Amino acid sequence: MRIATKLNAGILAVLGTVVVTDYAVMQSTIRPQFEAIEQAASKVNHQRVHDAFDILANRLRSSTQDWAFWDPAYAFATGADNNEFLAENLPSPIEALNSLKIDALIFTDTAGKATWAKAIDFKTKVEEPGLIDEILRLGYRHPYLSGGDSPEAVSGLVGTSNGILQIAVAPLLKSDRSGKSAGMLVMASKLDAKGIGHLTSVTFHLDNVTAATRATSDTITSNTGTDAVETSSLLTDIVGRPLRLLHVVTPREVSRAGIKAIQSATFLMVGASAAVIVVLWLLVRLVVVSRVDALKQHFTGVAATGELSATELTSADDEISELAQSFNEMAEHVNYLRDALADNAYRSGLSEWAAGTLHNVRNGLSPINASAQRLNDLAAAPWLKNVESAVDQLKAPTTTSERRSKLEAYLVEKGPSVVDLKRRVAALAVEVRTACHVIAEIASDYERYSRRRIDVERIDVRSLVESVARSTVGAASQDVRVALPAVTAAIETNRIILRQILGNLLINALEAMQGSNAAKSIAISLRLPSKAAGGIEILVTDTGHGIAPENMKRLFERGFSTRKEKRGGLGLHWCANAAKALGGSLRAESAGAGKGATLVLTIPQRKLAREAA
Repeated sequence: MRIATKLNAGILAVLGTVVVTDYAVMQSTIRPQFEAIEQAASKVNHQRVHDAFDILANRLRSSTQDWAFWDPAYAFATGADNNEFLAENLPSPIEALNSLKIDALIFTDTAGKATWAKAIDFKTKVEEPGLIDEILRLGYRHPYLSGGDSPEAVSGLVGTSNGILQIAVAPLLKSDRSGKSAGMLVMASKLDAKGIGHLTSVTFHLDNVTAATRATSDTITSNTGTDAVETSSLLTDIVGRPLRLLHVVTPREVSRAGIKAIQSATFLMVGASAAVIVVLWLLVRLVVVSRVDALKQHFTGVAATGELSATELTSADDEISELAQSFNEMAEHVNYLRDALADNAYRSGLSEWAAGTLHNVRNGLSPINASAQRLNDLAAAPWLKNVESAVDQLKAPTTTSERRSKLEAYLVEKGPSVVDLKRRVAALAVEVRTACHVIAEIASDYERYSRRRIDVERIDVRSLVESVARSTVGAASQDVRVALPAVTAAIETNRIILRQILGNLLINALEAMQGSNAAKSIAISLRLPSKAAGGIEILVTDTGHGIAPENMKRLFERGFSTRKEKRGGLGLHWCANAAKALGGSLRAESAGAGKGATLVLTIPQRKLAREAA
């Protein structure tokens, strides 16, 4: 069964199961989530009420510290400038308390007796003297209200006969919070539960603490009813004793909305199943089936041609792309090994060719060496030295007539030997010429062999350049930056010879940059000539020592080098000849010594003739 058929059947089965079990799943999983959201929301609402209490307490505490730690208030508490302080800061007690958002303001002496106190009922706009007395009596029950020199205000809730108060108490000190306390400053504000409910948009109420709830901790407890979630916690007073039980009521609107959503989703799921099937089928075709078919076609093409080319199905982030990427890495590795094997085979062939040539030349030199030795032996004969001496004596003017007669007779006697020597030397010369002709024939044979058939194939130039650069520059140097061509082109030529040429050009560039203090870089670029030129140019530019003008013409001569010690490669002479064998050419460009150089390799883009010229 095909993958597409299996996937289609699987999609139908999955969607059928989803439609059947949708309602049960949502009831067992989604509805509890709505209830959990309700529970969390109820606790958030409860905490918002607590936070509102804290905000009011902190605001009252801040106002109390502003007045208590103030030089004019300190002077007023110590009895200095009383009238002036009151005239400037408390000319109207009602307005002063209203601006501070408090219901009572009390100054006491160090004994806890009020030196100035006002309590206003803002509903009736009259004073509440009983409230002041009750607040001051709290000092006997609340250690925080008993005074002290700590430069901090204390705030919290207290219970009175007039209801719950937010109070803040601070010692009267100087502005820098120094000096002996001159008494205490107390600010009090009635707890406005209705205002807090309006501010927080939360419904809550405060209950008296009973014997059953007195031991309850301040942890929030929850009780879920049919219509609402009720949370409770214990409010404590300024010294941490139970004061009131806070109940917060949160309507169960989320659950009701969740039930409706589950019902609507179930009906929509049934109606959308057909559309989902179509969409999933198209998606599977696009994401899986079509790409698997593309991979299959690519693998089939690789099997048919034997060319391990990379696939382009690697753009997505999924298993198929990972498979395609793994195949591309394998193909790259196999191609690299194939190229390396071809390079080694090519070098091995060159070595065997060179070894055979040298062997035959060496055999051809053996007769020449033997003839030369025989000529040397003939030239070293002792009687030739005597003949040479006799000739020298005859030339000398001091030689007597009698001596001349003897010397002439000796030379006449040796005449046949000289003639024989001439004959033997002529014979050896013939042997040397014959041996030289044999060596020339050997060279001619190998020259004809060098014009053997050159196999060509279609090559992506940039991929080949990248492979050669990685294996040549990457293995030889870590501090040379290589820039690869931004474009590519396809040509038909011999891959092995082109790799050898490019490898030697890169090795030449590396050697040219040895000892240079400049940044070392090699830029490889492609130049696409006009259609009339019918070829491409591969430019290898380095930042090395450059080429002097006087060396430009001799650069490709056999054995020529600007370096004292030549290393690696087969040399630019071989590269130039190999480029000609491919139907192209090799030239050099340089602005001069110390300015780098560019070697330009031209390769025809047309199909090469199967026989190299």
